Amino acid sequence: MKRDQILDILNFLVSLAVFVLPAYSVYIGLPLFFQVFPAVLLVIPLIIVLYRRQLERQTIQIRENIAIADKIRVLMVKLERIVNIPNIGSSLTYNKQFLSDEVACLGWRRYFDRYGRRMSLEFAGFGNNLNYFLGEGYKYEKKEDFPRRLIDFREIVSSFCHLYEDLNKMVDLGGEVPDEEARHLSEIAINYDNFLEALQDSSDEVEEIGNVFLGKYPLISNIKTSPKFTAKSS
Repeated sequence: MKRDQILDILNFLVSLAVFVLPAYSVYIGLPLFFQVFPAVLLVIPLIIVLYRRQLERQTIQIRENIAIADKIRVLMVKLERIVNIPNIGSSLTYNKQFLSDEVACLGWRRYFDRYGRRMSLEFAGFGNNLNYFLGEGYKYEKKEDFPRRLIDFREIVSSFCHLYEDLNKMVDLGGEVPDEEARHLSEIAINYDNFLEALQDSSDEVEEIGNVFLGKYPLISNIKTSPKFTAKSS
């Protein structure tokens, strides 16, 4: 039996008792106290009304959160196209024509390997949690958990934006980029801009997403002016 049906039955029984019990008390000659006492039961329908309003508000909030989470899921698909930034950066450090300084090679390689590995794990973990939420996880999530999910998404986006800019810096400092890597860099630049445009559209459309990025990195107002790879290929 569904919750609404149980509440309807309870409401009916209480309403019936409020009218029947006083009449029965008068019929069998009970004192006045017992005749008016059933009126106290009127508080139960009031509680039921308030409880239902609370459930309605919770249902509306859950639906809004699911809609926001679905927007983030679409953005995650676009963000996935640039998660290989660390791999490209690390791969470039093995080309002596691009970076001849062994110390620089090891420094950049260690940075992209460690930071990239951590971000890949966080990206995958966030994606799994998001899919769980969109499945049935929303039924068990507390009210205060969803804002934390938005903040986690912002942190992941910010980290990959940092990685992109750091890769761009390394390319500017390095030498000639091999043809194959140059092609990957060009694809990354296109996918990066596509993601930021989608993020800006979602921020304009969904207030909650816009608020979590407002004044944070990357700034929504500057989202169209992403850096470009300028190194010449060999």
